[in-house]
Amino acid sequence: MNFLNSVPGQEKALNILNEIFNSKRIPNALLFTGKQGVGKFLAAINFLKLINSSSSESIRNNISQLKEPYVKYIFPLPRGKNETGEDGPFDKLSDEQMTDVRRELELKKSNPYYPLNIDKAENIKITSIRDVKRFLSMNFDEVKHRAIIIDDAHLMSNEAQNALLKSLEEPPHNLFFILITPYEDRLLTTTKSRCWTVNFIPLSDELVENILVENLNLSKSQAAQIAPFAEGSIAEALSLAEMDIDEILENVIKILRYSLARKYSTAMSIVDDILKRYGEDYLRSTLRLAIIWFSDVVKNKYGKENYYFNKFSETIIKFNKRFADVNIFEFSAEIDRLITLMDKKVSLNLIVLNTIFGLGALGLRNQ
Repeated sequence: MNFLNSVPGQEKALNILNEIFNSKRIPNALLFTGKQGVGKFLAAINFLKLINSSSSESIRNNISQLKEPYVKYIFPLPRGKNETGEDGPFDKLSDEQMTDVRRELELKKSNPYYPLNIDKAENIKITSIRDVKRFLSMNFDEVKHRAIIIDDAHLMSNEAQNALLKSLEEPPHNLFFILITPYEDRLLTTTKSRCWTVNFIPLSDELVENILVENLNLSKSQAAQIAPFAEGSIAEALSLAEMDIDEILENVIKILRYSLARKYSTAMSIVDDILKRYGEDYLRSTLRLAIIWFSDVVKNKYGKENYYFNKFSETIIKFNKRFADVNIFEFSAEIDRLITLMDKKVSLNLIVLNTIFGLGALGLRNQ
């Protein structure tokens, strides 16, 4: 059985992995890149199961359950109270923090597209990387190949990446690394140069809808509403599933309308309300949908009508009449830049101000 067949929508990436498997020469380190929620983690687990397909089913189940010593899973963790560099990555975590970690891991194991959301887990700790050496030193002959999977690898500090380099170069013969990240550019060149890169693409809207219905138990109507706005990501689709899509769309229109009209205080009050009621993820989704709204504006400008925001087609038409000469791509680029700042943990207040005043300035310049 080829376990990679259960990774949908990634034919090119899977062809590369199948070629590696058939060559019987596994690289010391693989780097899985591509946006969050498109199947990189699922492919990592299933590739490890594939190269251990001659092993027992119980061993493959242990891999799926992320059990050591079959697989080591490294991910961002919070810092424990009074934690030092001599402590293990989990040693100083409180009972509450460990409960949070275990809960998130169970969600990840049951749904490989699920993005871990551990409170205050902002980076991969140097102690987690040092713990790799312990894992590497373990002799374990029960399984043909073992892997160390580093999720959100871009959250390793330069110090952590440098500490990993020798292990990436010279792991034991039956052990290899898989680094997973949506932000390849944040890794050191020395880290990337030691890895074989496999890129994963966004999923089609149809495939997102099918996965939501068949694998994640969403209703067909809800999945159909969400899929066009998920940007090919199951993780983004799941985030949107917990929100009121119609309300988000209405907020997008309001923020754009008031920002472009330079009614800054009104626009800011809407954004502040979003943050207070729903938090940062909701704001990020709102900004992403604003970019999609601008793509509808471009469609209308060139006579096309297959809008994502069908409900707001009249508003799109009015926008093009009022801002006929506006540079839509500049608008979208500005919002995309601000989303990137959010991902880099820049102050939300600064991002909000930049968004609103930036849109207002663009609107003024293009009138």
